[in-house]
Amino acid sequence: MAFEDGLFWDEEPKHSVKEALALRSDLKDEIKAAIKDVSHSDEEDAKWLEKMEDSPEYVPRMLWRMGRGEKPYDSQPALTHLHSIVWAHDDNKYEGSLAAGCFAIPSVRAVYLHRMSSYDDSSTADKRLSMIEHGSSACAHTEMHDCRLNEADIGNTDFGVIRDALQAHHEDLEDFWLDYGLEGIEWLEEVDNIAPMWTFKDFSKLRRFRIAPDFIFGANPSQVEEQDRDKWLLDFLPSSIKIIQLAHCDEYREILFKALEHLLVNNHTRVPSLSEMTLEITVLAISSLRFSGLLIALGCR
Repeated sequence: MAFEDGLFWDEEPKHSVKEALALRSDLKDEIKAAIKDVSHSDEEDAKWLEKMEDSPEYVPRMLWRMGRGEKPYDSQPALTHLHSIVWAHDDNKYEGSLAAGCFAIPSVRAVYLHRMSSYDDSSTADKRLSMIEHGSSACAHTEMHDCRLNEADIGNTDFGVIRDALQAHHEDLEDFWLDYGLEGIEWLEEVDNIAPMWTFKDFSKLRRFRIAPDFIFGANPSQVEEQDRDKWLLDFLPSSIKIIQLAHCDEYREILFKALEHLLVNNHTRVPSLSEMTLEITVLAISSLRFSGLLIALGCR
């Protein structure tokens, strides 16, 4: 299939290139020439000519070709001085889809995403991200704001898979945020027993960590022995950590406070660099407290 992105990816062109050119006599010759130059087939050329006024989403495809050095960018590299990309969507209900090409362009060092989401049908999700070879992307900083997963993704989410994907960066990751929207995660019945992520102990340069307790304790931590559960937070952190921010603490507060007690007793030997911890919680109207020189801020919403 010629088109794998945009609103019309599943449609075939209705005309041949010759017919499409005749129908689009209003287009300037340089535009027609540009379309022919970047098209990889007559089918794509015809489709592009047909849909010019409908503004199909060709940008993701062209970013991918730029990043991969595909025709016409194999001989004419583009965006060679582009260092950061903001990829956003203006609809807070339906959201947009991520363009994998953002991470493939060799010069890009940072990608900022806003209101991106996965497809409603997970079978049509963009597979191109998995096609980017390990070590080939120059992107070192990514931020995702108000980005959502659909129910199919939540049902198939495995925290261990997310953690495994991060392992390649264990020697250079310094600042990591893993959070979700204010409405929380609506767990499906089939994932009630989803396991937590495993430890970040070998992330030797990790200094700042913002994370929700869900990822530390899993979907159902009450099934674990209390004495083992109390150790999870401390065992989760690398010795290099300086700042940790715990978001959405309300539902985990009893488990979390016991884990914090264990951490505070051992912080000088296990996490000696830890100097600040923030807990985002709605039920405590306490601004801050100090324990053994460690500042803990309890943020109230």
